[in-house]
Amino acid sequence: MFVKSLVKIEGYFYAIFATRIRQKPHFASIILRLNPQQLTMTIYGIILSKIKYGENMPAVIVGGVLEKDNKYLLVQEAKEKCRGKWNLPAGHLDPNETIFEAAKREIKEESGLDVELSGVCQIGNRKLENDLFVSVIFSAKVINGDIHFDPDEILDVKWFTYEEILSMKEQLRNEHLILGAISNVRENLVAPISLVKMYD
Repeated sequence: MFVKSLVKIEGYFYAIFATRIRQKPHFASIILRLNPQQLTMTIYGIILSKIKYGENMPAVIVGGVLEKDNKYLLVQEAKEKCRGKWNLPAGHLDPNETIFEAAKREIKEESGLDVELSGVCQIGNRKLENDLFVSVIFSAKVINGDIHFDPDEILDVKWFTYEEILSMKEQLRNEHLILGAISNVRENLVAPISLVKMYD
């Protein structure tokens, strides 16, 4: 049984890496930068998580609320499970990456915009019977770039007023996460970025 599990895990491991490298070219560069010990620990962590959680791997989502002229940036998802839904620019934290790096990368990948993270506007958690979900959403300021995106990942990117977002609740991927994060920014309920500490 254990050997069979390892065979499944090996297939899962290669499938994950192949998919991530195809969808997120930066992932290959992350793996190539790892020294042998770091790579071993990354693989070990994935295997242990696979054994413990099965298909329900823990997800840490990072993203940002971007504001410009009293409008907020949303991206329209292209993935089949949420196709057409609007969301904050956000995505998964990858191995050997800080939550700061991941948030800025995901925003860049989904919108084409370079940002500076200015604060923490929401830490979210969903209690699920067979899954794990934690999100960290930052307030962010655009510092460079023009809107462009990969049509295989994102259908559209637009700026909306808060009132427009309120009127399109049925079109939002996660109403509570999106409106909660934006409301916190509007009400200045934003923690300083220094609240997040990085450890060796």
